[in-house]
Amino acid sequence: MVLLSYISDLITLKVLNISLIVVGIIIFLWYIKVNHRKIGPQKSMTPELGATTSTDHGEAGETMTDQSERRLMELTQAYNLESLTVTTKDGFVIISSSRVPEYDAAAFSTLFTNRAKKDGEIKGEITPIATDQGVAWVAPLGTQWADEPLCVIRSEVGVREKTALEIRDEIKKIMENLFTAS
Repeated sequence: MVLLSYISDLITLKVLNISLIVVGIIIFLWYIKVNHRKIGPQKSMTPELGATTSTDHGEAGETMTDQSERRLMELTQAYNLESLTVTTKDGFVIISSSRVPEYDAAAFSTLFTNRAKKDGEIKGEITPIATDQGVAWVAPLGTQWADEPLCVIRSEVGVREKTALEIRDEIKKIMENLFTAS
């Protein structure tokens, strides 16, 4: 009888321990999910018509590169984008708000260049390109530099072509400020 009572107590303790472990795992998974949202792309505001998303002046002591990176992050957040990357057609990163800028630059510049070779010439000002990582708009920046930069616009929720063209125009301004001030 004592043995049976002892076994019953052990079973109750094991069930209690297992329950605590399960609750701990659930709390841990919830914590990871909440923190992942905080780290991920910002889902903040959408710019209003006529609103400017860039500034013409930087903070004291801020270099042109710092100012350009800050403005790029402002655009990324304002348009609810996953990332913005400016790359050469060879796949070298010029400036980016991406977590994996080298991947974005290499993958999308290669796909854009291959499509241009296949189709002869890219028709239009901006091109949607799909990969296993999602769809991005790729737009030549239309500059007079030897290696024309490309703007890669990535978003989890999608971006309309008109908005992508507006973003491209803002990126042009950032690049002009960056290279004319250098």
